[in-house]
Amino acid sequence: MQVYRWADAGHEITYEQFKLPIETPAVPAPDFWRAPTDNDIGTWHMEKEAATWRNAGSNRKLTNIKTDIVSPHEAKVTSLFTIPASTPSNVRLVYSIYGSGDVLMDYSFTPGASSLPLIPEIGVLLTLPSEFENVTR
Repeated sequence: MQVYRWADAGHEITYEQFKLPIETPAVPAPDFWRAPTDNDIGTWHMEKEAATWRNAGSNRKLTNIKTDIVSPHEAKVTSLFTIPASTPSNVRLVYSIYGSGDVLMDYSFTPGASSLPLIPEIGVLLTLPSEFENVTR
């Protein structure tokens, strides 16, 4: 045991551990699926032809995340994802966060091959906590 200036040897630092009631917030997630329309079902059979995209967004893998302080009034968070389609693809999300409270997002999708099936939707799912009553754009 060591003696420190702030505590004698054998000083007890903690005696109990417990889980803090903190939940991981939902983050914007790449999404490639939407509800099929009658046209989708009757012409190109979206459910079958584009099946690789149904769970591609929810099964994404975060491969890199980086934060940068651009200025005293701006920070950037860059996230890179691998999307597990029939040929893996990539998504790059860059969030620019400003001191004013504005958050801008830049979304880039790079398909893994030109032979991938049509993508029903390229978008982002964002789940807000129920306490958020006033949202503006």
